[in-house]
Amino acid sequence: MRLIASLFFALAWFVLSGVPLRAAWIWIEGEKPAVNKMHRHPWWYDQVKREQFSGGDFISNFDKDRPGEAEYRFDAAAAGDYEFWVRANPLQSSLAYSLNGGAETPMDLARETRGQVNVAADGKPDLRFLA
Repeated sequence: MRLIASLFFALAWFVLSGVPLRAAWIWIEGEKPAVNKMHRHPWWYDQVKREQFSGGDFISNFDKDRPGEAEYRFDAAAAGDYEFWVRANPLQSSLAYSLNGGAETPMDLARETRGQVNVAADGKPDLRFLA
């Protein structure tokens, strides 16, 4: 009984103190940029398991001579610190980002990955992965 009472009072304190139980988040669908300068593969790389993508599609650049670029616009409901998460292909890929016109920051996709999944429509273990 004491445990239940303690849990109840802890929850009540959080609710009454105004401390949020969850942090705010911003969700941006990658396949819907405001500006899209991608060069998609004409037939192979786009053959993926579309149900693995939240928007049912994905954005890709598959051109060794021309880098792809996408621009996203959004407003945060509140000022503050946010964690920046990206779901991207970690295999033989490079990715960089810039926020609010700041410096371009490269991402180490080979090191900072979680939840790697093969998204190739035919299941082949080639370059079509996400993490």
